[in-house]
Amino acid sequence: MLAEIEDAIVARLTAKAPQLKYVNVPHGAPVPVTAPSYLLTILKGNAGRPAMNRAKQEVGIKLWVRITNLKDDATRRKAAYPLLEAVAQLLFNERLGLDITHIAYEGFVDITEHNDWSSGIAIFEMSFSTSYTVEKISDEAATDLLSLAMNILLDGKTAPVSGDIQLQDSTQGESND
Repeated sequence: MLAEIEDAIVARLTAKAPQLKYVNVPHGAPVPVTAPSYLLTILKGNAGRPAMNRAKQEVGIKLWVRITNLKDDATRRKAAYPLLEAVAQLLFNERLGLDITHIAYEGFVDITEHNDWSSGIAIFEMSFSTSYTVEKISDEAATDLLSLAMNILLDGKTAPVSGDIQLQDSTQGESND
């Protein structure tokens, strides 16, 4: 579900705000584009207490929005604030066609460092959250997930998309371990 959430956010922002470019670079790597852009990741997941083979998974989502070519602080405000408000509105209270709770917008913070600022770059971290129900899966399905991750990490294959994994019903193949 985590990859599905990220994919759905990217798809929504690509469809609704095509001028805002998604940048798919490793966390902390330089961003090679000068257009207004964003990076996205799920940085946090908190699972609730399991009950009847289910648990509520709360998810913290971060977007880093980057704008460039700023002449001064007034330009930063005039450009950044409407952009941040638009992104928040495009994601706020959305379910993105997924079995998740409505996305909650939690706020933003300017994280621009001195070197970026002197280069005419401003970076804002936006926070969102949602949750969904995690159901216990069979050992075989868990092993399939592990195999998928190891293939990507060890063989350098591309990351999976949401349709790559078909989880079997949680009542099939249960063990009494």
